[in-house]
Amino acid sequence: MKNRIWIYLLVLLLTFLLIILFNRLAKPDFENPAQNPYDLSLDSLAQIPPELYLPLDYSYIDLPLPQAKALATDSAGNLLVAGQQSILVLTCEGKELLRFNTPQTATALAVDHQQRIYCALENHLALYSMQGDLLKTFPELHPGAYITSIAYSPGRIYLAEAVKGDVYEFTGDGEFVKSYGKGRDKTAPDFLNIPSLYFDLAIGPDNSLWVTNTGKHKLVNFHADGSLRSYWGVTSAAPEGFCGCCNPTHIVLMEDGSFITAEKGIVRIKKYNYGGGFIGVLAGPERFGPKAVGLDLAKGPEEQIYVLEAENNKIHCFRLK
Repeated sequence: MKNRIWIYLLVLLLTFLLIILFNRLAKPDFENPAQNPYDLSLDSLAQIPPELYLPLDYSYIDLPLPQAKALATDSAGNLLVAGQQSILVLTCEGKELLRFNTPQTATALAVDHQQRIYCALENHLALYSMQGDLLKTFPELHPGAYITSIAYSPGRIYLAEAVKGDVYEFTGDGEFVKSYGKGRDKTAPDFLNIPSLYFDLAIGPDNSLWVTNTGKHKLVNFHADGSLRSYWGVTSAAPEGFCGCCNPTHIVLMEDGSFITAEKGIVRIKKYNYGGGFIGVLAGPERFGPKAVGLDLAKGPEEQIYVLEAENNKIHCFRLK
């Protein structure tokens, strides 16, 4: 009987020692600042096979405007950048043509066919001439609104408002037409799930509207009446997919209907065909600084693509071959 008691005690002691040893091995070292116990490294996910990179020419422009927020191009191929309560107009080589002040830093820019500048001042639009003259101020969308993108189509202006996750459509004169993106079925692809202030839209070569549904990793195409036309996008960390919160953050459509997309988290610039088929990668994380996030996009002539990296005060210039 005594032998059994000693055996039980020995087993309990060994079990107790094993628990202590396991806890010491599994417990993160919180006293060591070099170790982050909750660090989720994206290094392995960010690796892109070399054969997926597209052939292109690359250059960059050092931006003389820190804390930039938005990027656009005009029909002459010039670049427009918003930041620090001003708008800067540059040639495609980076030469400054014009700089004018705005009441607050613009959060989005677009240029119409008359070379007028639509400027989002957080919750409302302002319209400027290319010389910097204020032409019109639009009413605010709603208190607390935050406009993240503007798209212009002849006779129509579209706004992406990230706080409520709605798309607003106006006439060219600023009259409200409709808003859409919130149907009855939250699981539907055209129900816009916008978890943060990354929400973009663009006009296709057929003048139809494309919108980023960032919470669902989708791009959604709407008919003129606001109904769903088509959509595409795959949730995946693989190069052909989108993953994490709020991707793709930005898009631009090329003249042939192909898409250029930008992502945060795993920072990538990629190209897809009009149906959403993956074509290749223009740039991966190695091209940008460690703090790069929210890379605004704009297109220029002859397959030129511009990428705004505000954290590094650069505009990256890619020309596909």
